[in-house]
Amino acid sequence: MDYLIMSIILVFFFYNLFLRSDVKKEWKELSPSSSILSYLCFGGAASYFGARIFELEWLYLIALYSVIGILVSERELNTVKKIVIAIFILLLLSIFRVPTDDSFKDYISSKDMYQCIRDYECVKITSKKTPDGRQETVVEILRIKGRSFEWKLFYAKGSLTLENDKGEEETLKGINIAGFWYDR
Repeated sequence: MDYLIMSIILVFFFYNLFLRSDVKKEWKELSPSSSILSYLCFGGAASYFGARIFELEWLYLIALYSVIGILVSERELNTVKKIVIAIFILLLLSIFRVPTDDSFKDYISSKDMYQCIRDYECVKITSKKTPDGRQETVVEILRIKGRSFEWKLFYAKGSLTLENDKGEEETLKGINIAGFWYDR
């Protein structure tokens, strides 16, 4: 069903931007580089709706680049206004992409070594070489001893403290900037 809806949206935008003769005339009157503007509009709209329908976060960046490209190609705005608008759009995007919930656990689970399926435990998967030279996989269940999540306007911090059966603790920390988690 999602593919059908996305196909309808793409056909709608393609028809309205490239095939309708009255729209073609308006684009030609608007700017000599109207074909670039129409492609940027099409790419931005398709990326935005693709990101919303298929939940692909990286498509928002393509939509953002399209909007910034449209702003840069606008002749009536002076350079200072273009830069201010582009910075404002980037700040808004970074604010809205910072998660307000505890998505840090999902980030930890996306790594190769850890899987946090439940809210109270994680599984750590490592491999080591045995004395006879063979590779052995070690699976260890770690209890979640503590967690923290701090949301700030432009970034978020997450922390997860894990404890094994021997009582040894391991703390995983990360920072989220514009929707992307980084280790800290």
